[in-house]
Formats: sequence, C-alpha cells, structure tokens
Amino acid sequence: MYESSVVQHFFQQGIEQGLEQGLEQGLERGARESLIEGILEALDVRFNSGVSRTLHPVLESISDLEHLKVLRREAFQVQSLEAFAQTLAANGNGTEPAKKADTAA
Repeated sequence: MYESSVVQHFFQQGIEQGLEQGLEQGLERGARESLIEGILEALDVRFNSGVSRTLHPVLESISDLEHLKVLRREAFQVQSLEAFAQTLAANGNGTEPAKKADTAA
C-alpha cells in the first residue's frame, strides 16, 4: 500500500511538471507567432505590400524572442522593405540580432 502511494505521488508530480513545461512552451510559441505577425503587419501597412509575407520563413527561423522584438521595432522605423530584408540577410538569414552601423554623413 505504501509503495503505491509513493509511486502515485511521483506520477502526479511528473504530470504536473509536464503540464507546466507544456504551458511554458505554448506561451513562448504564442509570443513568437504574435511577434512575427506584428512584424509582417507593420511592414505590410507601412509599405502597402503583401511582399513581406515572403519574409515569413526567415522570421520563423528566429527562435530568440528578444531578437524578434528588436526586429518588430525595426519594422516600424526602417526606410524600406528592401532595407528590412537586407537587415535580415546581413545576419545570416536573421538568426542573430542586427548590429547598428554608424551612419555618419
């Protein structure tokens, strides 16, 4: 009887831990999807173009939420869709945060 309650305790603990991990992963996935959609929407609205959808696979390859947040801000500030695409390309298809270049004119 004692053994089954110990097993049941660890089983329940495993279930709770699994649920917690699943929830965290789901929240992170939702945040990524929201950031990506926000980037694409900002580019579409600013540049009146559905072309930004071609950037979707590149954005999907980025797992770092902070990098996606930087790109979302960039989408609101960049001068052109091409400049945004260049920012992604300059960083190995967008897998690392962009480094700001000094633009002294």
